[in-house]
Amino acid sequence: MKCGVEEPELIIDRLCVKCFIDEGRAIKPPNNVELVICPICGSVKYGNKWLEAVDLHDFIKDLILRGTNFHKDFKLTSLEVSIVDNKVVARFRGSILGVEVSKDYSIDLIVNKVLCQQCSRIKSGYYEALIQIRTLLNPLREYLRDKIDDMMRSTPISRYVSEIEHVREGINVKVLSQGIARKLANDLTSMYGGVVLESWKGTTTSSSGKKTSKLTISVKLVGLLPGDFVVFKDRVGVIDSVSKELIKVLMLDSGELVKLRVQDLNTNELRLLSNDEYELVSAYIDGVVSGKVLVKDLVSGKTYELPMVGDVRVGSKVKLLIYRDRIYLVNTRK
Repeated sequence: MKCGVEEPELIIDRLCVKCFIDEGRAIKPPNNVELVICPICGSVKYGNKWLEAVDLHDFIKDLILRGTNFHKDFKLTSLEVSIVDNKVVARFRGSILGVEVSKDYSIDLIVNKVLCQQCSRIKSGYYEALIQIRTLLNPLREYLRDKIDDMMRSTPISRYVSEIEHVREGINVKVLSQGIARKLANDLTSMYGGVVLESWKGTTTSSSGKKTSKLTISVKLVGLLPGDFVVFKDRVGVIDSVSKELIKVLMLDSGELVKLRVQDLNTNELRLLSNDEYELVSAYIDGVVSGKVLVKDLVSGKTYELPMVGDVRVGSKVKLLIYRDRIYLVNTRK
């Protein structure tokens, strides 16, 4: 015996189990593991593919296991890894011929930083589709512009966005994938209502003879949000909801809920009231009489008899909208 032990209970390849393990005959991990990481998005390359949102410890553990040779009698129970600078400490636990094994190995960690295909395309300004986001009724407001901008910069959408350009009329978004661009356009109209039109521009031919064109998607959003005050056919209303194909307007003079199809929208009949066109004052419901509500202005103390709009209760807080010397009840209880 190499260690001098006489008549050991177990012998493997003319070595006792302890010497067999110490000489690395039970476990032979790789000398190093190599990572290829994108320095921009953090994706990790595996073979010919780039993987997103990878747990590096699990990934390195998998690489070590794939590169380790185990003796036929060794049974692995666990592998723990820890990363210190450019080294990986790998702790193998298992058993061989009934003898428990726990052994640490120091493995070199080689990290190569390479731009993934998508980040390389973004850096070069490449794109396959252009989304032009505009509005039907009024210029794109700052609030809606910020919401759309946040959406385009969020993960994982930002992985497919090459460039976001704010222009006077709205927002232009260059997208790496035509399929993703179509989905984004559909998501925008689902959230804010609108119509989508497509066109093709700039046909080019590659060295292989394949013809490609840039897809331009024109997204015309309604430009209205729930709670906006509008004038519809010379009547004042408030936007109740906006969906992909339908706008619901609650008329403040009667409580009637008017439904407008986005594709049939007549911009001459519907317009957004600007903040300087009306005044909002605090009030409360003082009583209900014959289908009318008595509303008391908290500022002036005056009481007004107005049409009932929505479900109102005595004592509930509301607002009064004053527009062109007319007063309307705005129910804020929701």
